[in-house]
Amino acid sequence: MSVVESTIFNNNLASLLENHRQLDPAIFSRSSSGQQLEAVATPAGPPTAILAGNYLHSRYDPVREAQKLISREVSKEVSVVIFYGFGLGYLVAAFLEAFPQIPVIVVEPDIPLFLEALRIRDSHGLFASPGVTWFFNSNPEKLNLDNHSLASVQIVKLRSVFSRNISYYRKMDNLIQAAQTKNQVNTNTLNRFGRLWIRNLLNNLEPLASLPGIKLLEDIFSGIPALVLAAGPSLDTLLPILKRLKERLILVAVDTSLKPCLRKGIEPDFLMVMDPQYWNTRHLDGALPESTVLISEPSTNPNVFHHLKVPTFLVSSFFPLGEYLENLTGSKGKIRAGGSVATSAWDFTRLIGADPIYMGALDLGFPQSATHARDTYFEDLRQILSRRLLPAEGMSFHYFHEASPFLYTDNSGRETYTDQRLLIYKWWFEKQLAGIDKQQTFNLSPRGIKIEGMPYYESSNLLNLPVIRPELDSRMIRIRAMAKPDVRAGEKKERLLTALKRLAGDLKELEKITLTGLEECSRLRSQLRENRDVEQTLKRMHNLDSRILELSSRQIAGFLLQPLIEKIGRRNSKQPAAGDVIDITQSLYEELLNSAKYHIQLLSRFI
Repeated sequence: MSVVESTIFNNNLASLLENHRQLDPAIFSRSSSGQQLEAVATPAGPPTAILAGNYLHSRYDPVREAQKLISREVSKEVSVVIFYGFGLGYLVAAFLEAFPQIPVIVVEPDIPLFLEALRIRDSHGLFASPGVTWFFNSNPEKLNLDNHSLASVQIVKLRSVFSRNISYYRKMDNLIQAAQTKNQVNTNTLNRFGRLWIRNLLNNLEPLASLPGIKLLEDIFSGIPALVLAAGPSLDTLLPILKRLKERLILVAVDTSLKPCLRKGIEPDFLMVMDPQYWNTRHLDGALPESTVLISEPSTNPNVFHHLKVPTFLVSSFFPLGEYLENLTGSKGKIRAGGSVATSAWDFTRLIGADPIYMGALDLGFPQSATHARDTYFEDLRQILSRRLLPAEGMSFHYFHEASPFLYTDNSGRETYTDQRLLIYKWWFEKQLAGIDKQQTFNLSPRGIKIEGMPYYESSNLLNLPVIRPELDSRMIRIRAMAKPDVRAGEKKERLLTALKRLAGDLKELEKITLTGLEECSRLRSQLRENRDVEQTLKRMHNLDSRILELSSRQIAGFLLQPLIEKIGRRNSKQPAAGDVIDITQSLYEELLNSAKYHIQLLSRFI
């Protein structure tokens, strides 16, 4: 490396590390240049480079080439741009010049190549940009997209290097698509179930006031192994030894796995039920065994509490209205929710202190192209609905293919089909496991999707554990005795009803404010159109917003606004025009008004 190249290299690397202190300098010191790049001068002046006989950028004018490509291919409505490959940085620099307000992520898996590029072109100004996130990790799944709006993602590929790491970038594609799916799933779930959660909570005031919380069970099985039973296809392989496993471990089952267990004569110690929908109660058709303890959330379908007369403990609500009501009844005990009952079951098992935790039938994929375990309600329903032109096998085919399945590494080192929905849960588990230094978790599914931090464990080895069922049953007797309804349930329910009356009054005030806000939006629009002074109108709107922030009902009503907020996030990050701001403000007022009216209508039935 010449003196000039050394100076350029040092300036570039110093700027990168100085302005992005989250980067570990060791990742560069561990890598060495492979002398793959040949610097080449261009007629326009800025250098280009040759890699394995191919030019990284234009041999004539790399700056102009990059500008034209960005202008032609990048949408003005993009929320974040992800560059696959850095090269000499021309594409990234052109984008930052054209869209300085839009976040950028640069993904570069080839660190030796990146280090060589640092000696060819002075890019210290680019490395100083705070709007760029640099990702050099060899594992695509370590890319954290939580802090970025994924409403409109665009990927820009440096074609000259893309094929060198094509398998890496394909994994990155799946990860980005799954992250987008997660956001869309969250929005769609709230659109579909938001009002149902609220209705269920209000219909469940009686159990909310009377039932104990899982806080009472904290560490009650400290150091005792537990088996969490999901309902993936591999459940079929566990059922033959499940009765013997129950002799050795606490058994925590999710609702979908209940029927297969009962048909084998196996009664779970705990049953997790978290879904708000009526159809989900069909997993529980028939009486639950008296030995099973139910763990549920206050917004679960009311049928769960009305028809299942078994010992029951509640977890704390996941929603603002539930939190508001729990302030009067006392916290039930929080667990983390990852969008699946299996995630809640795992965290509940951690709360009771079990260690280690074995996850059964947590496949997060379709081993042998199967979608569910046999004997679940899903399978029964398919047989019931099966007809000549749409047999049960056809339903399975449609379910398998509707989410565009793709192959992913499983616990056996081979590949199993999964989809973007299921990968959401994989990454949720990995995120939780990364912050835990005790209570190790194992996965019993050999063809289940590999989860970092949850190593595979051969299920037959669990039969070597000592038989401890008599001790477990003794503790379960104590737990069932702890599930007696609160003697102050009547008093607590009265407090809840009083609080709901106050909330209704608060919501009526919110209704008035938002109606006034809509009038002010119309006035502001007219004033701008007629080029009149808007200062007083803006002051009044500011006062309205301040009054909304003072209301205790704002978070409860605002719960239903998340889809609108997601929609607003899809807008271009450039400074919006005045008309756009009024449109956004009006939409927020309208949705707050609709939410307030909905809550008031519901509350009128109870107060």
